[in-house]
Amino acid sequence: MLRLLPIILVGSIALAIDSLFISISSDFFQPFQKDILHKILLFTSSYTVGFLSIYLAFSMGISTAELKRLPHQEQILLGIFSTVAFIIYTRIGQGNIQDLTLTYFSVTNAIEAILLGYITICIHYKFKNGLTKHRILSKRRYHIFFNKTIAHAEGVTLIILFAVVCGLIKQYLFYKFSFTNPLLFLFHHLYGSRPAGLAGILICQFLDTLAWLFGIHGNTVVGSVLTTYFDPAMLQNITIDQNGGIPTNPYTSALISFVSLGGAGQTISLVLAILLFSKHHGSRILVSSSLVSSIFNINEPLIYGLPIMLNFLLAIPFIITPIVSILVTLACIKLGLMPIPISYASWSTPPILMGICNTHHISGGIVQLVNIVIGTLIYYPFVKINDKQNKLYEHKELHHLEHIYKKAEESVTEITLVDIPGTPGVVARFLAFDLQAEDILKQFHIVYQPQFDNNMHIFGVEALLRWKHPVFGSIYPPLVFKLASEAGVLSLIEESIFLLIQKDIASHPTLKFSVNATPYSLRDKDFISFIKRVYIDVLSHNPNVFIEVTEQSKLITDETLLDNLKQLREIGFKLAIDDFSMGHTSLRYLQDNKFDLVKLDGTFTKNMIENPKTQNIIDSIIYLGKTSGFNVLAEYVETERQKQTLNDLGCTLFQGRLCSMPVDIEVLDTMLQST
Repeated sequence: MLRLLPIILVGSIALAIDSLFISISSDFFQPFQKDILHKILLFTSSYTVGFLSIYLAFSMGISTAELKRLPHQEQILLGIFSTVAFIIYTRIGQGNIQDLTLTYFSVTNAIEAILLGYITICIHYKFKNGLTKHRILSKRRYHIFFNKTIAHAEGVTLIILFAVVCGLIKQYLFYKFSFTNPLLFLFHHLYGSRPAGLAGILICQFLDTLAWLFGIHGNTVVGSVLTTYFDPAMLQNITIDQNGGIPTNPYTSALISFVSLGGAGQTISLVLAILLFSKHHGSRILVSSSLVSSIFNINEPLIYGLPIMLNFLLAIPFIITPIVSILVTLACIKLGLMPIPISYASWSTPPILMGICNTHHISGGIVQLVNIVIGTLIYYPFVKINDKQNKLYEHKELHHLEHIYKKAEESVTEITLVDIPGTPGVVARFLAFDLQAEDILKQFHIVYQPQFDNNMHIFGVEALLRWKHPVFGSIYPPLVFKLASEAGVLSLIEESIFLLIQKDIASHPTLKFSVNATPYSLRDKDFISFIKRVYIDVLSHNPNVFIEVTEQSKLITDETLLDNLKQLREIGFKLAIDDFSMGHTSLRYLQDNKFDLVKLDGTFTKNMIENPKTQNIIDSIIYLGKTSGFNVLAEYVETERQKQTLNDLGCTLFQGRLCSMPVDIEVLDTMLQST
């Protein structure tokens, strides 16, 4: 639903401006200008909110196909299929296509659009899989175009048949037996020709908000009852007031509009509850973008964006809050604290001002303010529970994305995370987009992995980036760099590490600092220029700064990379190879550059106890280090036995869980003092 939020916001704001300013400000606009502006706003709202059901059908089709992990091109196609199905469904028994009006595609049919969008794609998906499973579609490569065509053609046929059947059923139920007739029948049975009282008002309010929860405009359900039983009482009150009397019947349609603060469900209270009490970043951003429309009593952005619709947790306060507000308002009337509402302000009049306009007294605004406060307190516990549910869901989806990436890492499979279908791909695109934010540096912090010698003295640290996302929390570090690469900001992210550790390096002049840099960034002349410019002074305070070149065998060690490494060494950096193996890339590094440190690939450390051949490889690397003039450091040292075996082989520098986990700079300082 979130992909529809811009459309809903634009249409809602156009509606608010048209209703509030154009209709009441004839002096502000010249008649000709007013007419043009009205047409522009009407056109905008008609083809945004007015076509909401069409957009919902298309969006639901795409979202369902996305959840089924179908390819992007097929998602768009299935979104079109679901839209066509909805149009067919709405037009069955309605005459020619030329008779089409916006009424059929507005919010009134939203729930039908959502259900059709979901069910039709499920039908297509099940049918297509059934054909493949039962070998009706050939798996041979030269049949692939034929297979797709047949599967789509047959699936669309079923979708159309389903839409036609649903449309016919709707015609039978809704045109033979009007949906509002049972409610009118109930009121005729309860009240006859008498005015309806408190129970009638509460029933109407309950059904109005209940309809909104299912995407149905509440007025289509209770409108006929309001017209028959509550509008006459309102007209009677107006007549009494005009004749100088005091109205006595508070049970009018104006009472329901009096508590529609922010729209149905008193959503202005939900907005305040989220802004005041919610810690969920996504909800706060959504509500902030919907704040203006809520002030003008337009709640579609919240109902379809948060969403409230079909959200059974938020449905409880959505129904309860306006009912409580009605009872509070009636109590104030009975106690003489405010007069009975005797007029209708424009539906887009902001709360409090609306109360004053409807009662012609400031007390009406004060009562609405009290209702807003009470409503905010009612929404409060549900907002907190909703926060917890959202957090659990988001962490689950993040872990799913991490699992996909880790599997690709283990199998050395190339993968583009932002192109993954389904929710994991959505999360990947969301994170990749956030990595491009200008203030992303504020979300980063650095931890240091201590490095120990054979006597368990700290001689150096490796700087490691950590990203605590405001929505998803801590992100798996390798995933951060993968997404940064896909977003085209890898060099900028790696630059941020160098920026964040400058002060720590300068304040620890005898400690070795290692910083990772990928060959991708080390080929970038702008990255090299940045490092030279920023670190010319830092290296004068601490000459023990190592740039660890990440081993990536798929990247060619070309002359540009090798030349840049030499430049960095010339200005004072020391060089290290991270994740060193016996591959071509690592050996080429050693052949063409003077490296001071080589860090063994973690798989060597993990496998050496069970595999004696691995020990032979480590022994060869250590011998190569002695003859070539570089030190060897073992990563992922987790047990005392691993440490002892490495020591026996001649490797006396370690880092890993046995020695220390990554720590903040304050903890590192304490460790340095103790050792």
